[in-house]
Amino acid sequence: MITPVFPCTVEKGVLRAGVEYYRWLQKLEGGDLETIVRKKRRQRSLPQNKYFHGPVVRIFTDTLWGDGDYDGMKRALCEKFLSTVDERTGLKRIKSTTGLSTVEWELFMRQCRKFGDELGFYVPAPNECTE
Repeated sequence: MITPVFPCTVEKGVLRAGVEYYRWLQKLEGGDLETIVRKKRRQRSLPQNKYFHGPVVRIFTDTLWGDGDYDGMKRALCEKFLSTVDERTGLKRIKSTTGLSTVEWELFMRQCRKFGDELGFYVPAPNECTE
């Protein structure tokens, strides 16, 4: 089941949400529930997404593999920089780029650019790209 996310605010210690939130709660009447409250995170922008899927992935793929496997390179970069290993099971968990905040996204892009430097090629910063 997909868990919806509702915008809300807190005013004088009281949670304020829109009517959609309360309609959703009505559907859950009588069930055991959990509540997660966190500060809203800004998700990456379309230009950030275009930068990664354009120059970053293309430069890595063309320089290292030369075979046009852009999806494979995207997965490889995500695995390198966005994965953790579960201590209990030893399974690798790769965080999806869609869930990254703008701050997490920029850290990921810096790691990719630094990795390019370490491998001997240059990955331009977003402000250096024309596409």
